[in-house]
This record gives sequence, structure tokens and C-alpha cells, in this order.
Amino acid sequence: MRISSDVVFRILGEGAVLVHLPSNEVYELNATGARIWTLIEQGLALDGIVAAVEAEFDVDPGTARLESERLLSELQARGLLLP
Repeated sequence: MRISSDVVFRILGEGAVLVHLPSNEVYELNATGARIWTLIEQGLALDGIVAAVEAEFDVDPGTARLESERLLSELQARGLLLP
């Protein structure tokens, strides 16, 4: 997966916002979502993202995977991430 070149990312407080330039839609991310985005920027694959979320947010592996997959799927559906 890779980030669409049509997206601008900015940290705001503990979260972040994504702006999809063609549609001018704004998406808010909480702290976990913002961290997942930065991990994608670093080139991590799903397993690496899940491990980081599990360690950094003190959640069990199943929850970390489920929530990471959910967010990645939603970002892809909105055209913010490309396969």
C-alpha cells in the first residue's frame, strides 16, 4: 500500500487531518490513526503497523490488527491509500 499523492497530512494536537485535494474533503484521525499514517509513510506493511500499534498503545494483538485493518480499508475506500 502507498499514500496517494493527492493527500496532504498534518498533525494537529494529538491527532491529525488528511485533506484529499481533488475532492477537498477533510478526514480527522485520532492519535492512533495519526500514528498508523506515519507508519505507512515509513513504508511499514500491515504486520509492522500492527506490532507498533500493539506496543505503543498497549492493546492486545487481535484489537491492534482489527483496528489497523479497519482504518487501512477505510482509507483505501476513500482513495487516500492506494494498493
